Amino acid sequence: MHHRLGFPPPSLREDNIMSQPIISNPTISRRSFLLGSGAVALGGPALLAACGSSSSSASGKGGSVSIATWVLYIEDDKKPTSGPTLSSFTKDTGIKVNYKTAVDDNNDFTEKSKGLLAKKQGIGYDVVVLTSWMVSRWIKNGWTQPFDVANIPNKKNLKAAYATPSFDPTRAQSLPFAIGQVGIGYYPTKTGFEVKSVKDLLDPRLKGRVTLLTEVRDCVGLFMLANGDDPSKPNLDAAKKAIAEIGKARDGGQFRAIKGNSYTEDLGLGDVYAAVAWSGDIAALSKEHPDLKWVLPADGAMSFVDTFLIPIGAKNKANGEKLINHFYDPAISGPLFESIQYVSPVEGADAKMSAAAASNPLINPAAGAKIYEFADLSEADADELDKAYTDATKL
Repeated sequence: MHHRLGFPPPSLREDNIMSQPIISNPTISRRSFLLGSGAVALGGPALLAACGSSSSSASGKGGSVSIATWVLYIEDDKKPTSGPTLSSFTKDTGIKVNYKTAVDDNNDFTEKSKGLLAKKQGIGYDVVVLTSWMVSRWIKNGWTQPFDVANIPNKKNLKAAYATPSFDPTRAQSLPFAIGQVGIGYYPTKTGFEVKSVKDLLDPRLKGRVTLLTEVRDCVGLFMLANGDDPSKPNLDAAKKAIAEIGKARDGGQFRAIKGNSYTEDLGLGDVYAAVAWSGDIAALSKEHPDLKWVLPADGAMSFVDTFLIPIGAKNKANGEKLINHFYDPAISGPLFESIQYVSPVEGADAKMSAAAASNPLINPAAGAKIYEFADLSEADADELDKAYTDATKL
């Protein structure tokens, strides 16, 4: 691991650039969907607990299982158990799934849950999906349970690139669910030149026509890569150098806005010519804007890894493990990830997809693409990074 705290896929770190129109059947990303749907996380611990399953299935035979996850990570959020992924699980195991899109922010979900977790009490869910940096905190705080590997034989299908993160080097308490990419979306007809690097977003010709994301790890990581620094290694000095560059460009009027989900509105209207973007959003926008291109910068792109865990106090731990095992069947993962258009961590999933999906760079990044995950920082360092970025991006 070279002592790095993140775990970018080694196979994706050779020189490469990809810039091409999006193909396949685009869908809106979990983040964009939150704007239009008004979806929110459940209100608090008491309400979370109300969604819990009974303890009658402790043996893992029949009964039920409750999962808290993000929107648009199943075929149909409105009828999640009717889709092929969860209906086949219930048919095969007799276990009924209580599927809740209860996570819309890592910090908010954790803040609402930590009181019960600290008391080693259940939060009403047997499986939770959070982003890896937050999963690291849960593990360090003792809020997760080790897996019973006998219930997850399909763990063997985990891609090697994601098998040994520093916060859980044997994947004893966490398994990736989905990987999203962070790169650049732009209109070549509007920019007038080919965008290859995040540094191109600072070109004077794009003054006032660029948006950045409020997500610190995504944007800072991209600028670190453009500076020749590795964001998967903990280096606050390098991160602050990137932030200073962003702040200078902000002062010069380079950015039209620095936003969260709503950056897609400006990009969709054409008011923004280029943006740091999430892959799922570009998949959605390209349906109505076929001239919009997706770029993994030549310097490297960022990723996020949303990850399964079993919270402490889960009443149906064995059933939760069986559900995770189901997602790790390539025959299940392939069609699911073709539908939701994120990267699957399951080896062999691409072989269970259509040819168009298997060649879609949003689902299967091109061989040689350089994709990194931000370093797993201490809470103190993360807070310092957040503050510096907030200060540099106020408009």
